[in-house]
Amino acid sequence: MDAVVVTVSIEPGHEAEGIEYLHANVLPGMKQVPGLVSGYWLEALDGQGITVLLFESRETAQAAAEALPNVPRAAVATLGTVEVRKVVAHI
Repeated sequence: MDAVVVTVSIEPGHEAEGIEYLHANVLPGMKQVPGLVSGYWLEALDGQGITVLLFESRETAQAAAEALPNVPRAAVATLGTVEVRKVVAHI
């Protein structure tokens, strides 16, 4: 299993708007991503949000990571880093 770890910057004071966009626009489309096992969107602290997406394989994780810069996002969010990492343990 492999993970895509994503950071985003959220404009201060617009966290609720970002969460609303996430639920209305991002989550429905994520259900169609090939190889996606699960996804976790963590609250923004100090304007920094983190997403962890778990994939069945390195190939599906890498494909998703490469597509992320082209995925529409809320106007209040700026894409930061996108990393593919091997999952070494989970419970």
